[in-house]
Amino acid sequence: MRDAALVASVAVLLALAACGGGTATGTWSGTVTTPGNTRGSPMLLTLIEEDGVLSGNAFVVFMNLDVAGTRTGADASMTLWR
Repeated sequence: MRDAALVASVAVLLALAACGGGTATGTWSGTVTTPGNTRGSPMLLTLIEEDGVLSGNAFVVFMNLDVAGTRTGADASMTLWR
């Protein structure tokens, strides 16, 4: 799951940069691709940001993952786990 966490972090960074660094609270959707896979898996990421602290849930294929992390400006760092 470490690979999923890395991809999710990159996805959020790109999305935050695109919207001018506003809040990360919301629902984000995209595709997660991990090393060795030729096709991506759909991912739905729901985040809540309070004072730069991120929490939420990621749904990848048939797996729900908890999300925790931090954000300062356009830089976000998250961990996903079961």
